Amino acid sequence: MAARNFVYVPGAVNGSSAYDFSHPDLAPDQYGRTKEQPETQTRTRVRTKPQVRPKTKQSVAPTAVIGMLIAGVLLVTMIMAKAQLMTISMESASLTSQLAAANTQQAKLQVTYETAFNFSEIEEYATKTLGMQKPSADQIIYLDTAATDRAFVIEDTGSLSAFDKFADFISSIGGLLG
Repeated sequence: MAARNFVYVPGAVNGSSAYDFSHPDLAPDQYGRTKEQPETQTRTRVRTKPQVRPKTKQSVAPTAVIGMLIAGVLLVTMIMAKAQLMTISMESASLTSQLAAANTQQAKLQVTYETAFNFSEIEEYATKTLGMQKPSADQIIYLDTAATDRAFVIEDTGSLSAFDKFADFISSIGGLLG
């Protein structure tokens, strides 16, 4: 079999995924090292300077300040609106109680008014105190309203111009007002 140059890359599979243990790169010796690794390894230590972070200034965005001011104004406006609502609500309750008292007083006055105008008492007062009498048959006069109502129908004499119609409209308004 001819020697091939195989490169083993983690994750790459060419052909079969079985290892070729006869390959010198994969045949470890008794200490777990491959044959091509050197006996001693040198380690180099790299020291890096710690990175210095620049100090950032703490500041407040102008839009945040404007937003806070608007929120404050809205809060104050809401509190003032609540105060006005409470004032109006208390005034409404007071007016409602006054309305109930006025309705009660109106009912009492209505009863007093209706008892004040008793027709039998009025007739008795008129006949006895004032000396009034009931009318006799010859004192009664009947009015005859048999006359019929009249209406006139005005015939259209022709078409009027727009100016004449406007003048008639103005004169009719003037007649209503005057």
